[in-house]
Amino acid sequence: MFKKLLFPFTLALVAALALAGVAYAAARPANTPDESSAAQKLRAGLGQITALGDSQFTVQLKNGGEKVIRVDADTRYVKADGSAGSFADLQVDLWAAGRVVSTAVGPLAHLVILMPAGFDPARKDVTARGAVTAIGADSFTLHTLRGEDLTFAVDGNTQFFGQVHSLADLQPAMLAAVAAQQLGDGSYLAVRVTARAKPQVDVKAAGRVTAIDAASFTIRARDGNTYTFQVTSETRFRSRGGVVKGLRDLRLGMGVGVAARDLGDGQLQALVVIARARKAIP
Repeated sequence: MFKKLLFPFTLALVAALALAGVAYAAARPANTPDESSAAQKLRAGLGQITALGDSQFTVQLKNGGEKVIRVDADTRYVKADGSAGSFADLQVDLWAAGRVVSTAVGPLAHLVILMPAGFDPARKDVTARGAVTAIGADSFTLHTLRGEDLTFAVDGNTQFFGQVHSLADLQPAMLAAVAAQQLGDGSYLAVRVTARAKPQVDVKAAGRVTAIDAASFTIRARDGNTYTFQVTSETRFRSRGGVVKGLRDLRLGMGVGVAARDLGDGQLQALVVIARARKAIP
């Protein structure tokens, strides 16, 4: 099975491979004896280590072919937890990704990233968002935004974030985002679960902003009513392109949709503000 660091490690892998070309250009001379300018183009690769030798290792590629990869004093190594590694950390049967440069005597590794133990490239990573509908002894079911009902198993490596710290904290109707792996039998194992209680929404209104204060704003809604919404740390702003990120970005005449909680005494707390940034009236 994947370790709990799989998803953060996968993101680090993507970033490291993307930056490898820039780092390589700065780290090596343009024309070393066995590396012409034409041969110095870095190539990404992924394979399973099948043999270790003196300053080289052999990998079996996903297409079944084999490659002998040389290393030298400038080769960088990254372990599954993101820390720096060394040639001594390579083991037969581990999967390794990285960047190599073609030379006259074969591929030379610039960057070697060791995948977590149990890594299987045939497995699929799955992400889903939705509402929790059922909770079992070691699993939970999510009704996703796509209308699917997916069941996710959890184990000792599953990480929980948000308002939950374990499966015991999950409650029906909670909103959750799940990162999971699909196992060989088609089932799903949750790697990361972020969940929070569904916010209580008492008022929904859409209209144009007519006033803006230090901690609130007022709109004239399409139904002709006027609403003033308090803005707190819980308020989330959304807009196309992320132009409106907070109260300071609202403008008079701007079209907004608001979901709010009724605090009583005529006070409304804005929970979500969706702004149509391009509809502001000067």
